[in-house]
Amino acid sequence: MPSRLSLWAASVVESCWLAALLATPAFYNVYSHESFEPDKVFLLRSLTALMLAAGFVWCLENGCAAWAIADRPVWRVPLVKPICALTLAYLLATACSVAPHLSLWGSYQRAQGMYTWGSYVTVFLAIVLVARERDRWERIVTVVLLASVPVALYAIVQHFNADPIDWRLAPSARATSTPGNPIFAGAFLIMVVPLTLARILARQATSAEEPRLSATHLVRTGPYVVLLGLQVLALYYTESRGPTIGLAFGLAAFAALAAWLRRVRWPVFACGGMAAIAVLVVISSGPTNEIRPRSGFERLRRMFPSQEASGRVRVLIWEGVIDLLHRDAVRTVIGHGPETMLLAFAPVYPAELASYETPEVAPDRAHNEVLDALVTIGAIGCVAELLVFGALVFHILRWLGVIATDGERSWFLATALSGAAVGGLTPMALGRGAFAGIGLSLGLAAGILAYLAGAATRRVKRAVILLDADGMLLAALCAAAIGHFVELQLGIGTSSTRLYFCAFAGLAVAVGLQAPAAATRNAIPQPLALAVMVAWLLILLTIDFYTPTVRLAESTLPLAVIFGATWLFGGMLVTQRSRHLQPRAVGTYAAVSSALWLAFIAVFAPWIESTRALTMRPTSVEEMGSRLADTVSFAYVAAGVCVTLLSVVLARQHRGEQRIRWQTVAAVVAGVGAAAAGVVVNLQLSRTDCWAKLGSMYEHQGVWSSAVVAHERALHTTPWRQEYAVNLARALIGRARAVAQQDAAQRDADAAHAIQAMEAAARANPLNPDHPSNLARLYRKWARIGEATSRTERLERADAAYRQALALWPNNPALWNEVALLYLERGQPQQMLETFAASLRLNDRFADTYVRRAQVFVAWQRFDDAVADYRRARRWDSTLAYSPEHLAQVYRDTGQVERALAEAQAGLASTVPGERQLLQELIGTLEKMRARMAAGS
Repeated sequence: MPSRLSLWAASVVESCWLAALLATPAFYNVYSHESFEPDKVFLLRSLTALMLAAGFVWCLENGCAAWAIADRPVWRVPLVKPICALTLAYLLATACSVAPHLSLWGSYQRAQGMYTWGSYVTVFLAIVLVARERDRWERIVTVVLLASVPVALYAIVQHFNADPIDWRLAPSARATSTPGNPIFAGAFLIMVVPLTLARILARQATSAEEPRLSATHLVRTGPYVVLLGLQVLALYYTESRGPTIGLAFGLAAFAALAAWLRRVRWPVFACGGMAAIAVLVVISSGPTNEIRPRSGFERLRRMFPSQEASGRVRVLIWEGVIDLLHRDAVRTVIGHGPETMLLAFAPVYPAELASYETPEVAPDRAHNEVLDALVTIGAIGCVAELLVFGALVFHILRWLGVIATDGERSWFLATALSGAAVGGLTPMALGRGAFAGIGLSLGLAAGILAYLAGAATRRVKRAVILLDADGMLLAALCAAAIGHFVELQLGIGTSSTRLYFCAFAGLAVAVGLQAPAAATRNAIPQPLALAVMVAWLLILLTIDFYTPTVRLAESTLPLAVIFGATWLFGGMLVTQRSRHLQPRAVGTYAAVSSALWLAFIAVFAPWIESTRALTMRPTSVEEMGSRLADTVSFAYVAAGVCVTLLSVVLARQHRGEQRIRWQTVAAVVAGVGAAAAGVVVNLQLSRTDCWAKLGSMYEHQGVWSSAVVAHERALHTTPWRQEYAVNLARALIGRARAVAQQDAAQRDADAAHAIQAMEAAARANPLNPDHPSNLARLYRKWARIGEATSRTERLERADAAYRQALALWPNNPALWNEVALLYLERGQPQQMLETFAASLRLNDRFADTYVRRAQVFVAWQRFDDAVADYRRARRWDSTLAYSPEHLAQVYRDTGQVERALAEAQAGLASTVPGERQLLQELIGTLEKMRARMAAGS
């Protein structure tokens, strides 16, 4: 019999992974500068730190038995070796990284470094080692479904323009939900849909003896059917075509496996047809603005275009990555390091990319997982990652009995590898090597689907020793993995999707190896455990939506829908624990979940209201910053309380021996200390970013001194974040410009301090081209506001910094344009024109080049040249405001009223509706000017 301490440790481990699965998709931090991905990662890291400490105690208590799964050592368990190989590839790439610190901690925007990957692996291993009973598996599934409820509902609320939080999005914008991005939201939802389908089919099987429309049947399946509808609707509102294609692959795989398990063939064709229809419907859905293509076939064509918009961006990035991989064979093998694509990609940046994306920032992801892996963790890591995916699918099919003989194994490998080979080699044979990564991945997935379709349509009588629910769960996990893999070939891995993939992989191993021997228990968690989990989710949503800027009176309905539906879904799950309604269980759930949530509100609401009052009166930067940063701490305190309560509830379900060893006590003390240190570090990172956002808010208000104080606090707390140094330099130069005429000493001191901060950032990360370019801009601004005697020297330093930036980022036309204007400031017009010409040789479709040169021509009164450049800019970017209005104004200001009027009238038919009224007003003004001139003559 295990010891009580062992049971408690196992309960803490499980509580942590349940809390992480709930929090990562649902949590965001409106008080931080990067509100979504980094804050999710910080909370996940904190929970996995506690999980690691408790897991260490559990392993110490159980000895060798802790490392044996189904009578085999853990290193012989499927997927463990591929996961370890991938982790070693991460470690090698991090150790040899071009920016080791960045690869370890992750980037400021994503935080997906080695540390975070270690957190995902911790969840995988914890589930493999600890989840040895069916009730633990089903709690994972329940939590995954529960987490999708607010994500789906918030996306629907956003679609109907009822978002309680003002994200400054256009009314027609795609739904972003709690992941903060429509593609991220869609990627999360497609991983949950197969598990929802599995629950529906499992519940139908358990109530087969009941009439189809009986109350019991509706209670068992109704909540999941409604949830499935919400998930699909939310995915539709995200308008994310990549996730939809992933879902189509996943549904096809699930249909084939369901056909295999149920011994019927029609689901293969029915679900496959439904998946294809879903793809066409979403791709061909009507546009929400004028920029998107109207035709469904046009949207389909632009999925992988060679000329248009987002697809062209991907193609250009892929071409740049292929170029990068050809430059350094060693780096191609070991990688440049996690999170370093931005640094590695700058030298091969395609100049044409500036026409489609903001040229101030190089891409940090390739939007294709194979190419991302090749750049960051090298060919070693890419092969390991493909092996993880392939091994997961292979072993699930083996556990389901789809692969049972050597011949079937050979056929599976042949179809999968043939699909990958055809998909990867075909683009290369057609001279489109940039598509090799996506071709290989989609070919691999298509080969697997081909094998599944063939297996499902064969009449093979083979015993399946798994329970129907276990088989459906494995089928759903396989479908989710395939859908996620396909989606990654067009998107970006996020904290939620990577966590869920690792959790699903661990769950698949636990179910596949132990399902036949696992004790059969009720699939639905007991009311107390479910109440704590729902309360934790409601607390997270409260932190998300109850902010000083949200007007509760105006957002009552959407908030009631999100919170109420989440709470009711948990209650509906309680009713499924038995055939008959148990009022006591429902009452326990309602009382405990409501009590915990209301207790948190009782503490949190006065804090938010006092913060709201604080924003309405003058206050110091320190007071406001501390208040906002402290608000984030509520999430961490609530996590500790809920994990503790859930651990108590789960531990009470088992009985153990009372024995204590001094070694275990020492391990507990050490583990708690290490976990606390990890939590403090991650919480501090999240708190620091709150200061950064406060500084940005002061900048927008023009309160430069307060902005400087806030950014200084952020940089002092986390000095290795170069982004905070950039923020501080920007605020300092803003204050220097504001006091340029009144206080020369303060002006020069601030400018010098800004230069010092940027130089320190450039030294810390010399491969980042943003740092020397920002340094050059600072010198230019200082030259404009400083003493005339030092102007020449500062412009020379700006020129040197620009040259350093161009050495790192040679194909960026925006940088060349800045250098051209620098020559103008230095009184070198010929060099300026030559530099503009060099920029156009890089990219003659970059509208910004023509606009900047046209402005110079206007200043030189070369109006015909200015008009020609404005027209070129309009030709290559019709969405810009360089409309016929600007051309007409050029003629008007030079007294050429007739030409101005002709230009305005000619452009009236082609201009967009938003500019038509302004153009009509200008025409009226010009006609009056012409009439006055005629009367005067």
